[in-house]
Amino acid sequence: MTRFLTYVSPAVGHTLPLVPGLLELRRRGHEVHVRAIPSLVPVLQAVGLEAAAVAPAVLGDPVSAQADLVARGRSNGPDLDAAIAEARASGRPILSLRLLGELGEPLSCANSRLFRTILYPALAPVLRERFVLHWSSERPAPVITIDYGDGRTLTRTITGNSIHYVLDADGRPVDAIPGLVAPPVFQRLLERAAALELEVRGQGEGVRQRRLMDHHSQRLGELGVAWTAEMRAIGESPSRLPPRPGGPRSGRTPRAAEAMPLAVSKMRVEMPMLDGLGIGGPTDDALWSRVAGRHLGESELSPASLRAMGALEAITPAMREASVRSLATDTVQNEHLLHRTIHQWFADGSAGGATLEALNRRVYDGLFLTPRGDPTLGMAPPEVFSGLAGGGWTTTTR
Repeated sequence: MTRFLTYVSPAVGHTLPLVPGLLELRRRGHEVHVRAIPSLVPVLQAVGLEAAAVAPAVLGDPVSAQADLVARGRSNGPDLDAAIAEARASGRPILSLRLLGELGEPLSCANSRLFRTILYPALAPVLRERFVLHWSSERPAPVITIDYGDGRTLTRTITGNSIHYVLDADGRPVDAIPGLVAPPVFQRLLERAAALELEVRGQGEGVRQRRLMDHHSQRLGELGVAWTAEMRAIGESPSRLPPRPGGPRSGRTPRAAEAMPLAVSKMRVEMPMLDGLGIGGPTDDALWSRVAGRHLGESELSPASLRAMGALEAITPAMREASVRSLATDTVQNEHLLHRTIHQWFADGSAGGATLEALNRRVYDGLFLTPRGDPTLGMAPPEVFSGLAGGGWTTTTR
């Protein structure tokens, strides 16, 4: 027997690809130890590896201790000023991810975890070479742990959504890509946004605004033509409009079950828990599913994505098939519903001059239905007697 010590660069993208090989060494009878970033230690231990955190001094710059956004070695993390400085020096646009939680934590929101495993591994060279990378946290990701009372627990994040903004060298948005889409689609959207950023770079405000309005008006028209073609292809009326799943009733804060159908892949993870809590709700995704069925090919999982997924848990054929179908549904829904709305905002001139924070507020409040003013993210208990003191709510200082 040989004793192996794996001392990993402090980044998720450098650690997870090694896990299958380390598990094989352990299966062959060797002793395997891993030193990694603190947030990965419970993940590695859960799959059976002896893991401990690297020394704090090794982490150095806290940005480098965060998840390796696209296995690229460096990110500006939450520091937008640093990203702007790099964009001005390099001539590249900024790709800014907004998520719930911290990117380097295993329990960041579900979409960000799917970005790390499905999206980024498939597009690492494109993202690394063509964009200045930045991320920031909207708010902590809600975490639910279910204790089954027999020694087993199930821990998941719940609700919330994520979005990628494409920013110019002044940190102003030129486009925004909501939710999860298939890697080939994401690449096409990024290429269009990068070309648009190049067109408006250095232009006066009036010229910039008009070009943004023209571009997004054109994209609205293209999406309209594409939707009509989708309806004809599945035997529906060409005049049928994209249905919006969920949505709040007027006069009240959106419920979590209304926001959740806006992100299909993460909904598959989280909806069973909402149902179990009694705060779920019906979803009607039959039309979206039929449209998605026409796009399964471009939603196939790349070898790099499958390796990243397999580092976390065994991927069965059924899980792979379900992931592809969810990804296809996410893609068509996000483009024809959420991204369409963002195009409309730019086309009518209300988003072209907005700051990143102003546009982000509008997205989370009005599009994702998770307003910052709601501290419960739509998960307030229903107005029924729970039999628990204070309805089960407790507050701790963090």
